[in-house]
Amino acid sequence: MLKLGRDASQGTLPGTGRMIGPVALPDMKEPNKHVGPSGPASPIGRVARIKIPRVSGVGVLCALVLAFVCSPFLEQMDGGEILESLLLTVVLSSAVLAVGGDRRAVAWALAFAIPALIGKWTHSFRPDLLHPGYFQVAGALCVGLITLRFLRFIMTVRRVDSNVLCVGVSAFLMLALLWSLAYSFVDRVSPGSFASSIGTESSHKMSGFTSLYFSVVTLCTVGFGDIVPISSPARMLAMMEGMTGVFFIAVMVSRLVSMYTTNKEDPGA
Repeated sequence: MLKLGRDASQGTLPGTGRMIGPVALPDMKEPNKHVGPSGPASPIGRVARIKIPRVSGVGVLCALVLAFVCSPFLEQMDGGEILESLLLTVVLSSAVLAVGGDRRAVAWALAFAIPALIGKWTHSFRPDLLHPGYFQVAGALCVGLITLRFLRFIMTVRRVDSNVLCVGVSAFLMLALLWSLAYSFVDRVSPGSFASSIGTESSHKMSGFTSLYFSVVTLCTVGFGDIVPISSPARMLAMMEGMTGVFFIAVMVSRLVSMYTTNKEDPGA
């Protein structure tokens, strides 16, 4: 069997010196554009090049403030459940897009946000199809993941600006939303976990604005005493939220002050 050596690329038969004509050898340095399913010409490659739109911290904060301010009025309106679902959709969508720099983080956030929104909208039109706890658990997981991404951004950013401040406030409000969902779930699983000293009997249920109000009051360590946790899981959640609120403010203020001081001393940082 005739073997061609390195001289074959020059058109010379090895060992004889006779010309056998030009021989075209493949260029191994040139990448093959169609070698695998994730190549540039494949659908996966095209999806990888899609740019995920970003939402600034200002947009997330505006959506959260709007949802918090409108929450007590929506409970008294006809069709308020649908408007509440719409506001929650805006909040979660803007929060998911705010972490759009990391596609893996967006994928995880969507994996929790989509089931949560499906559960919320389903409960708005057909409450008998899904258990309310489905939305509360999925929503809490989604909000918790987004909050962790916000905190990671604050802890790794090197310069303080309006976007960083808005993300910090948004993370604080997301914590309040997270615990409000947890309170609603505990009260749903164990009725009577909370007692209210004022209001009607319907206001004793930890759902909607009532759970959000108690969560914000507890996170800010105000504690008016109009709503009191009774069961052990409810007290544990209230205790953890109170500590989280104290440590969040302390860590956030120290972090922002340190970044501001560093930037002032070293403007080129």
